[in-house]
Order: sequence, then structure tokens, then C-alpha cells
Amino acid sequence: MKVDADTNDIYEVPPFLTIHGWLMWTSWGILGFIQLLSNRYLKVYWKINRAIHAISGLAITGLVLAFGLLAMQRLDWNVEKDWHNIIGFIVMILVAILALGGILIGTLLNTLRWKTALLMKFKAGHKLFGMLMITLSQISVLTGGLKWANSFPDSRPLVIVHFIVFFLLCILIEGIH
Repeated sequence: MKVDADTNDIYEVPPFLTIHGWLMWTSWGILGFIQLLSNRYLKVYWKINRAIHAISGLAITGLVLAFGLLAMQRLDWNVEKDWHNIIGFIVMILVAILALGGILIGTLLNTLRWKTALLMKFKAGHKLFGMLMITLSQISVLTGGLKWANSFPDSRPLVIVHFIVFFLLCILIEGIH
């Protein structure tokens, strides 16, 4: 339960939406950043890099599919027409495709003796698709957080801070690299 300091209105915090929000933030704010770090900056440690990338990718996929589908179930399988729900639905579908592509490429990299030109193109495509997903997911987290902040205005700064810090860290580590 929460009380608005300005109007003294009492809000009931829906527990599922709170869990959904925190787990989507964890998926894309923390694990998404680990995805970037593992495949971009830990290449010299290729065994641990591949394990970290695979585990965090599968965790993102599992959390997004599970809590995306549960959110849709809460909405009676009807995607509301707002930016968060539309982008979130697209991210939910695309993350499954990205994960399947990652599994396929990882399997081929482990089983093929030679890194063929076609395999390297698939790997580059997976990387670009992953960057698109990171960007889309951050927009989804931002719009979801702002949607939440309509009911709980004191949480708005956290949403903006996350978005700014995430992209500033990306720019910073890219500059250092």
C-alpha cells in the first residue's frame, strides 16, 4: 500500500506488476548489460565468455517469455495499445528468435572445424540482432517504468536514471575499449 504525499490518496501496489517490473529490469538492465560485456569485452577469456553469454541469454529469454506471457494472461490475452505493451510484445517474440539463433550459432561454432564465411555472417547477424534487442528492450523498460510512474510518481527518477546510466556506461566502456 502506498500513500500519495500530495493528495493523500491510497494506492494498492499490484504485486504481480511489481515483480514483473523488477524482473524485466533485471533481465534487460543487468543481464542485458552482462550480454554486452561478455561478448564484447571478455573475448580474451573465450571459454568463460561463452558460458556467461549463454547463461545470461537463456536467463533473459526465460524471464521475458515467462513474465511477458503472465502479463498477457493478466490482461486476458489482450495487448493494450500503448508503447510499453506493443514494444514488450515485440521484444518477447524476438528474444525467443534471438536465443534460438544463439544456440544454433554456438552449436555450429563448437562442431564445425572451420569458421566458414556463412557462419561468420550468421554470427555478425546475431550480434546486430542482439544490439537491436538491447535497444528495443531498454525502450520497453523505459516505457514500462514511465507507465508505472503514472501511478507512483516518485519512481519516475529511477526510470530516467536507469536509462541514462545504462547508455552512459555503454558509451564509457566502448570509449575505454
